[in-house]
Amino acid sequence: MRSRIRFATTPATYAFVTGYGSDNALAPYGFYFGSGAHIHAQFSLSGGNVDIAAPTALTANKAYHLVETYDGVTARFYVNGVQVVSKAASGTLKNYVSG
Repeated sequence: MRSRIRFATTPATYAFVTGYGSDNALAPYGFYFGSGAHIHAQFSLSGGNVDIAAPTALTANKAYHLVETYDGVTARFYVNGVQVVSKAASGTLKNYVSG
């Protein structure tokens, strides 16, 4: 998934940025804000939920390009084209509808 974001003030903790899924189940993947403008990428996998956070807080009034990928082995998170964190993971995306 990828998203371009810009915000004027620091978003509230757990503010949802974008994702894929429905409101009645954990989205298979998406972005949200943790405390202090730290952006998180989350993946809901059959092997367990994976949450990875950018180590540096984002700054207000600056544009960002966010990308999260999962290849069946590793969850990766990129900010402005640079991989900022990765984590080993397993399973398939839960609640994902292809097509």
